[in-house]
Amino acid sequence: MYKIDLNADVGESFGEFKVGEDDRLIPIITSANIACGLHAGDYRIMDQTVALCKKYDVKIGAHIGFNDIFGFGRRQLPVGALELKQLVSYQLGALYGVCKLHGVEINHVKLHGALYNTVANDLELSSVLIRTIKQFNDAIKLYGLSGSENERASKLLDHPFYAEVFSDRAYQSNGQLVSRSKSNAMITNTELIANRMINLVKTGKITAEDGETITLKADTICIHGDQPDAADKALKLKNALITAGVVIKAE
Repeated sequence: MYKIDLNADVGESFGEFKVGEDDRLIPIITSANIACGLHAGDYRIMDQTVALCKKYDVKIGAHIGFNDIFGFGRRQLPVGALELKQLVSYQLGALYGVCKLHGVEINHVKLHGALYNTVANDLELSSVLIRTIKQFNDAIKLYGLSGSENERASKLLDHPFYAEVFSDRAYQSNGQLVSRSKSNAMITNTELIANRMINLVKTGKITAEDGETITLKADTICIHGDQPDAADKALKLKNALITAGVVIKAE
């Protein structure tokens, strides 16, 4: 049986500034990565988003980024072991408080943007991330880039890890994502997105930007909630996967 989790980055609005289609997107997905107030989101948005996830029985994750509202967490900032621990504990704590009031649990942690890429390529920082999560609650999974140092550190530290792939991002032949600064970084053709993901789930393989076929483990597929028509694209992908015999489920 083929099985996959569908996750999306949500709760990224700020005050009256609206990002994404969370009301439509959350009922479609199985896991939600909720911004914790530093790269996006605020206390009101977090509360509303957790409530939506509870209503639709969607797993809740802390989407942890740099303290960078202006750059939406996508600017590269310096980070060491201590600051990473502080960033993670602060944002985990904020979401935990909201979840506690709603009577739900945090299922996973996923880093955001520049922080995601930095830690994914650094075994030491990946280990700090995992140890911090373990101190908070060792049942909280780490969602991280498939084949990255996140995955390696999780194995070394015996921590639950979900290998993440991206439905709408191009890959390099080394398994890394194509930089957003390049024109081919994002894939917008919904039929191509669906075919790539069906093939990846069933075979473990995907075609990189240079035409090379690479192998990637896929436990969860990310859908970018800030993209135009995110909910429509998510629904098309979900329906295509189901039609192809893939079960959509989060553990």
